[in-house]
Amino acid sequence: MAETRGGSSANLSDGNEVIERIRKGDQSVISAIYRQLRPEFLSWAAVRFRVDQDKIVDVFQESVIIFYRNVAKGKLTELNISVKTYLFAIGKNLLLKTIRDEKVQLDIDELPAETFKDWELEKVYEESHRKQLLSNALDALGPPCKQIILMFYYREFSMEAIQEQLEYRSEAVARTQKKRCMQYLREVLNTKDKKQ
Repeated sequence: MAETRGGSSANLSDGNEVIERIRKGDQSVISAIYRQLRPEFLSWAAVRFRVDQDKIVDVFQESVIIFYRNVAKGKLTELNISVKTYLFAIGKNLLLKTIRDEKVQLDIDELPAETFKDWELEKVYEESHRKQLLSNALDALGPPCKQIILMFYYREFSMEAIQEQLEYRSEAVARTQKKRCMQYLREVLNTKDKKQ
Protein backbone atom coordinates (compact mmCIF):
# COMPACT_ATOMS: atom_id res chain seq x y z
CA MET A 1 0.00 0.00 0.00
CA ALA A 2 1.42 3.36 -1.03
CA GLU A 3 2.30 5.79 1.72
CA THR A 4 0.90 9.30 1.33
CA ARG A 5 3.63 10.99 3.35
CA GLY A 6 6.19 10.64 0.61
CA GLY A 7 4.34 13.11 -1.57
CA SER A 8 2.00 10.80 -3.50
CA SER A 9 -1.71 11.56 -3.12
CA ALA A 10 -4.36 9.23 -1.81
CA ASN A 11 -7.21 8.47 -4.21
CA LEU A 12 -10.03 10.29 -2.43
CA SER A 13 -12.54 9.81 -5.25
CA ASP A 14 -12.96 6.15 -4.30
CA GLY A 15 -14.73 6.35 -0.96
CA ASN A 16 -14.81 2.60 -0.45
CA GLU A 17 -11.03 2.31 -0.92
CA VAL A 18 -10.51 5.05 1.69
CA ILE A 19 -12.88 3.29 4.12
CA GLU A 20 -11.01 0.02 3.63
CA ARG A 21 -7.66 1.67 4.30
CA ILE A 22 -8.93 3.30 7.51
CA ARG A 23 -10.40 -0.01 8.71
CA LYS A 24 -7.02 -1.67 8.13
CA GLY A 25 -5.38 0.95 10.37
CA ASP A 26 -3.78 3.07 7.63
CA GLN A 27 -3.53 6.43 9.46
CA SER A 28 -1.78 8.07 6.52
CA VAL A 29 -5.03 8.24 4.58
CA ILE A 30 -6.51 10.60 7.23
CA SER A 31 -3.45 12.85 6.90
CA ALA A 32 -3.92 12.82 3.13
CA ILE A 33 -7.60 13.72 3.43
CA TYR A 34 -6.74 16.60 5.75
CA ARG A 35 -3.89 17.89 3.60
CA GLN A 36 -5.62 17.57 0.21
CA LEU A 37 -9.12 18.80 1.08
CA ARG A 38 -8.45 21.47 3.71
CA PRO A 39 -7.54 24.37 1.35
CA GLU A 40 -10.51 23.71 -0.93
CA PHE A 41 -12.92 23.39 2.00
CA LEU A 42 -11.69 26.65 3.57
CA SER A 43 -12.13 28.64 0.37
CA TRP A 44 -15.49 26.99 -0.45
CA ALA A 45 -16.88 27.63 3.06
CA ALA A 46 -15.58 31.22 3.17
CA VAL A 47 -17.56 32.06 0.03
CA ARG A 48 -20.77 30.28 1.07
CA PHE A 49 -20.98 31.03 4.80
CA ARG A 50 -20.43 34.24 6.75
CA VAL A 51 -18.35 32.61 9.44
CA ASP A 52 -14.83 33.59 10.53
CA GLN A 53 -11.85 31.59 9.25
CA ASP A 54 -11.01 30.03 12.63
CA LYS A 55 -14.51 28.59 12.90
CA ILE A 56 -14.25 27.19 9.36
CA VAL A 57 -10.95 25.50 10.27
CA ASP A 58 -12.58 24.01 13.40
CA VAL A 59 -15.53 22.76 11.35
CA PHE A 60 -13.24 21.11 8.79
CA GLN A 61 -11.28 19.36 11.54
CA GLU A 62 -14.52 18.22 13.17
CA SER A 63 -15.79 16.94 9.80
CA VAL A 64 -12.66 14.81 9.34
CA ILE A 65 -13.00 13.47 12.90
CA ILE A 66 -16.68 12.61 12.34
CA PHE A 67 -15.79 10.83 9.09
CA TYR A 68 -13.02 8.85 10.81
CA ARG A 69 -15.22 7.91 13.79
CA ASN A 70 -18.10 6.84 11.55
CA VAL A 71 -15.74 4.46 9.74
CA ALA A 72 -13.95 3.27 12.91
CA LYS A 73 -17.24 2.53 14.72
CA GLY A 74 -18.69 0.71 11.71
CA LYS A 75 -21.43 3.32 11.12
CA LEU A 76 -20.05 4.00 7.64
CA THR A 77 -19.17 0.83 5.78
CA GLU A 78 -19.80 1.87 2.20
CA LEU A 79 -19.40 5.15 0.35
CA ASN A 80 -20.56 5.48 -3.24
CA ILE A 81 -19.54 9.13 -3.49
CA SER A 82 -16.17 10.79 -3.12
CA VAL A 83 -14.72 11.50 0.31
CA LYS A 84 -14.76 15.19 -0.62
CA THR A 85 -18.52 15.16 -1.27
CA TYR A 86 -19.15 13.34 2.00
CA LEU A 87 -16.89 15.62 4.06
CA PHE A 88 -18.27 18.80 2.51
CA ALA A 89 -21.82 17.64 3.32
CA ILE A 90 -20.83 17.11 6.96
CA GLY A 91 -19.11 20.52 6.99
CA LYS A 92 -22.13 22.26 5.47
CA ASN A 93 -24.43 20.82 8.14
CA LEU A 94 -22.03 21.82 10.91
CA LEU A 95 -21.70 25.36 9.52
CA LEU A 96 -25.48 25.77 9.23
CA LYS A 97 -25.82 24.57 12.83
CA THR A 98 -23.10 27.04 13.90
CA ILE A 99 -24.92 29.89 12.19
CA ARG A 100 -28.21 28.94 13.87
CA ASP A 101 -26.66 28.36 17.29
CA GLU A 102 -24.50 31.46 17.39
CA LYS A 103 -26.74 33.67 15.23
CA VAL A 104 -23.68 34.66 13.22
CA GLN A 105 -24.17 38.08 11.62
CA LEU A 106 -27.93 37.95 11.63
CA ASP A 107 -29.42 40.18 8.98
CA ILE A 108 -31.38 42.08 11.58
CA ASP A 109 -28.65 44.75 11.40
CA GLU A 110 -29.74 45.49 7.82
CA LEU A 111 -32.93 47.00 9.19
CA PRO A 112 -32.97 50.64 10.32
CA ALA A 113 -32.59 51.11 14.08
CA GLU A 114 -36.03 52.71 14.36
CA THR A 115 -37.60 49.47 13.13
CA PHE A 116 -37.45 48.07 16.63
CA LYS A 117 -37.87 51.35 18.49
CA ASP A 118 -41.52 50.76 19.39
CA TRP A 119 -41.63 46.99 19.25
CA GLU A 120 -39.11 44.19 19.37
CA LEU A 121 -40.06 40.83 17.96
CA GLU A 122 -39.12 38.81 21.05
CA LYS A 123 -40.80 41.19 23.48
CA VAL A 124 -43.90 41.41 21.31
CA TYR A 125 -44.15 37.64 21.29
CA GLU A 126 -43.90 37.48 25.09
CA GLU A 127 -46.63 40.01 25.80
CA SER A 128 -50.09 38.50 25.46
CA HIS A 129 -51.78 41.58 23.97
CA ARG A 130 -48.93 42.23 21.57
CA LYS A 131 -48.58 38.54 20.85
CA GLN A 132 -52.09 38.52 19.44
CA LEU A 133 -51.40 41.73 17.53
CA LEU A 134 -48.29 40.27 15.92
CA SER A 135 -50.02 36.97 15.20
CA ASN A 136 -52.84 38.81 13.41
CA ALA A 137 -50.34 40.93 11.48
CA LEU A 138 -48.42 37.84 10.36
CA ASP A 139 -51.66 36.19 9.25
CA ALA A 140 -52.52 39.31 7.27
CA LEU A 141 -49.22 39.04 5.38
CA GLY A 142 -50.05 35.61 4.00
CA PRO A 143 -48.02 32.39 3.81
CA PRO A 144 -44.75 33.39 2.08
CA CYS A 145 -43.98 36.34 4.36
CA LYS A 146 -45.25 34.63 7.49
CA GLN A 147 -43.05 31.60 6.76
CA ILE A 148 -39.92 33.66 6.13
CA ILE A 149 -40.31 35.79 9.27
CA LEU A 150 -41.08 32.83 11.53
CA MET A 151 -38.25 30.75 10.05
CA PHE A 152 -35.67 33.53 10.36
CA TYR A 153 -36.54 35.21 13.66
CA TYR A 154 -38.13 32.41 15.68
CA ARG A 155 -36.72 29.16 14.32
CA GLU A 156 -33.36 30.84 13.62
CA PHE A 157 -32.89 29.42 10.14
CA SER A 158 -30.04 30.86 8.08
CA MET A 159 -30.92 32.64 4.82
CA GLU A 160 -29.37 29.74 2.92
CA ALA A 161 -31.62 27.26 4.74
CA ILE A 162 -34.68 29.45 4.03
CA GLN A 163 -33.70 29.68 0.36
CA GLU A 164 -33.42 25.90 0.11
CA GLN A 165 -36.60 25.18 2.11
CA LEU A 166 -38.80 27.69 0.26
CA GLU A 167 -37.09 27.00 -3.09
CA TYR A 168 -36.02 30.55 -3.93
CA ARG A 169 -33.68 30.94 -6.93
CA SER A 170 -30.85 32.23 -4.77
CA GLU A 171 -29.99 33.37 -1.26
CA ALA A 172 -30.07 37.00 -2.51
CA VAL A 173 -33.68 36.57 -3.70
CA ALA A 174 -34.66 35.12 -0.31
CA ARG A 175 -32.92 38.00 1.47
CA THR A 176 -34.74 40.59 -0.68
CA GLN A 177 -38.06 38.86 0.00
CA LYS A 178 -37.38 38.90 3.77
CA LYS A 179 -36.68 42.66 3.65
CA ARG A 180 -39.95 43.26 1.78
CA CYS A 181 -41.84 41.10 4.26
CA MET A 182 -40.40 43.00 7.22
CA GLN A 183 -41.42 46.28 5.58
CA TYR A 184 -44.97 44.95 5.10
CA LEU A 185 -45.05 43.73 8.70
CA ARG A 186 -43.98 47.16 10.01
CA GLU A 187 -46.70 48.82 7.93
CA VAL A 188 -49.37 46.41 9.18
CA LEU A 189 -48.27 46.82 12.82
CA ASN A 190 -48.09 50.62 12.54
CA THR A 191 -51.61 50.68 11.07
CA LYS A 192 -52.94 48.44 13.84
CA ASP A 193 -51.15 50.51 16.52
CA LYS A 194 -52.75 53.72 15.23
CA LYS A 195 -56.21 52.09 15.41
CA GLN A 196 -55.71 51.07 19.09
